[in-house]
Amino acid sequence: MRPTLALLFALLVTSASHAEEGTVSDKGNQDIIAHVAIIIDDIGYSRNQGLAALALPGQVTYAIIPHSPNARFLAIEAHKQQKELILHAPMSNIHHYPLGQAGLTEFMDKHDFNQTLNQALESVPYISGVNNHMGSLLTQKRLPMEWTMKTLSERGLYFIDSRTTPQSIAWQTAQQHNVPSLKRDIFLDHERDPAFIDEQFAQFIAVAKRRGYAIAIAHPYPETLDYLQKNISRLASQGIQLTSASKLVNSHSPNKKHIHAKM
Repeated sequence: MRPTLALLFALLVTSASHAEEGTVSDKGNQDIIAHVAIIIDDIGYSRNQGLAALALPGQVTYAIIPHSPNARFLAIEAHKQQKELILHAPMSNIHHYPLGQAGLTEFMDKHDFNQTLNQALESVPYISGVNNHMGSLLTQKRLPMEWTMKTLSERGLYFIDSRTTPQSIAWQTAQQHNVPSLKRDIFLDHERDPAFIDEQFAQFIAVAKRRGYAIAIAHPYPETLDYLQKNISRLASQGIQLTSASKLVNSHSPNKKHIHAKM
């Protein structure tokens, strides 16, 4: 009789232990209610700002401007730290701001356009995708967007539409050309003021909770980097997991396919 009781007691203890482990596991899964990506644009001009941006905690994604003075150096440093990189492709804008060597414009023919884009893509190592730098004019143009997405499709890259204009057709064109793609939801710092950045960050969290995912774009301004250093940890406390842009695309692009991040 005693062995039987001992055996029953052991079974009860084991079952309770497994049940408790299951509860912890289930609770851990339930804690994550949304996933987000934060992209830091305009990396490549300032070495110090770039290094400060790379010091941000977590899986932040970095958009590097091709042919900028420190593009290659910062790309290599980011790769060493297993940070995800995308190309920040300069595109013509309604304000006629200068674009630099890698600028893509509506005046280019197909050959010049593709050559400029391919040279830009090859100038920055380890990139997994592309987003547009400026582009409020070019992202409204059908042919340039088709040329862009055809190249990205051939190279197995994803696209993030920075949405610098509500009239952008970049995301739709990416979808049509089977390029995995998402759109930017929030600009965190188009006003370089901590109070404004805080408001935008709260909106970022709200979008993520409502939809299950969100993308924010920011810049390597001192005010932004200081804010993010102090506040990225708030995401986890809200049940939101910071992840790379490629993982978000792999999960939420309507034409998703597995993108291998080059980290």
